[in-house]
Amino acid sequence: MSLVCSLWRAFYTASCFAYVYVGGAILSLFYCPFLFLFFREDKQKLARLTRLAISKCFGLMLKVARLVGAFDVNVIDIENVRNDKSCVLIANHPSFIDYVMLASIIPDLNCIVKKEMANNLMFRVLIICAGYISNEDSDDKLDEIKNRLTSGDKILIFPEGTRTVDDTNIKLKRGVAHLALRAHCGVRVLCISCNEKFLTKNNHCFDIYPKKPVFTIVAKQFISSDYIMSNYGNEQYSLGARHLTKELRSIMQINLDEANKQYESN
Repeated sequence: MSLVCSLWRAFYTASCFAYVYVGGAILSLFYCPFLFLFFREDKQKLARLTRLAISKCFGLMLKVARLVGAFDVNVIDIENVRNDKSCVLIANHPSFIDYVMLASIIPDLNCIVKKEMANNLMFRVLIICAGYISNEDSDDKLDEIKNRLTSGDKILIFPEGTRTVDDTNIKLKRGVAHLALRAHCGVRVLCISCNEKFLTKNNHCFDIYPKKPVFTIVAKQFISSDYIMSNYGNEQYSLGARHLTKELRSIMQINLDEANKQYESN
């Protein structure tokens, strides 16, 4: 029986990959052009409705996953995040579906996407309508991010730059610290953990797991812009970014270590 359950989980998990790509293509080819016809002059409303559709689609996928026993997601203190405005959200990146989970529970979430994804013909229209930001290096992008933050957006960034390889020693790039210092914005730390090594960088969607994977997403500390500027804004710019990155990494690593200890004790 356990083997059948494991095979079923593997089948559904593999199906999730198809769902993400097919669902994205449908939204990009049909839903977004329809919205664009009516709201092309109101970019904020266009982005809000597009992100809501993305959130609902991903939410449906997770509900089905829970229903069929493929995997589950627990969220803790997420209301704090929903009420955040004009800030950057950072999270570790253990699995392929981290963004899927976060977008499903935070409907107005903006994010920075890889330029390869932003230029992908299948998703380009969806990304433009949602107001997502490409990670291309340019001063114009920094100004764009500042404008989005000023308008109240919360922007998701995975500061590792790729999926986590070793959650006992995570490594953060300094981009978030540079952004927080330049844009004078706060930073919310999120911790994502799982009782299984599920959909990691080194695993496949069809891998079989002995237990049902259960994700836990916890909203942790909010570091205000006043705190950041008073503690790091007076230092030499590169030094302040380095020290802020070190603090962010410490917060994230402590929370991950606590989560891993709980899984080991169970």
